[in-house]
Amino acid sequence: MLVIGGGLFLLLGGTKTITISNPEESGSNTTPTQWSQADDYKIEETAEGTVVTNQKAGFSFKVPEGWEREDRVGEVPGEYVFSMLSPDAAFQKDEFGSEVAILGGCVLNFETEYQKSTIESVLIDIASIERSPSDTQKILEIDGYTALQTNFFPPPSNYLETFGETMTTVVPLRDELVIRFATRYLPKDKTECTQIFSEFASNISIER
Repeated sequence: MLVIGGGLFLLLGGTKTITISNPEESGSNTTPTQWSQADDYKIEETAEGTVVTNQKAGFSFKVPEGWEREDRVGEVPGEYVFSMLSPDAAFQKDEFGSEVAILGGCVLNFETEYQKSTIESVLIDIASIERSPSDTQKILEIDGYTALQTNFFPPPSNYLETFGETMTTVVPLRDELVIRFATRYLPKDKTECTQIFSEFASNISIER
């Protein structure tokens, strides 16, 4: 997250490759998006720490040591987010209990999405970055699969101090499956949170 003939082809330094039809030729996609739900994630305590496995999607990852996890609802119907919070994570909430601002610590969200059009979009973005490097996006490898990482830097204003910065990585695994994980933090916690995020990414294991 290239264009050769009628398809999209991804190859970067020996990383996993996938081929899908050209979105311009496939027509509009009307297949409803699906997400892995809480029951798809098996949580085990091991000698190496807390390991989470999604056997259906074919991957596993480690929860950072000492972190708490939460089940969260996404922004669209059916979207499930496996959320992990650092011990010092804190939020300001409104009268309804909704989080309106991050006060400190690190947040790490993970989700598994089944949607072909998302794969197409990610591959197009990767192709664009390969042609024209970006200051906010880069291509990297996650356990042998090529991924697209995007840094969202809000304008320098109160927004940044309220909602923080976000770093998101999207990994196309198969023709219809992507995993997406992101971290959010205030500027004062950036160094610590991005380091933990990098370590988390390096511990993701994907089945072949």
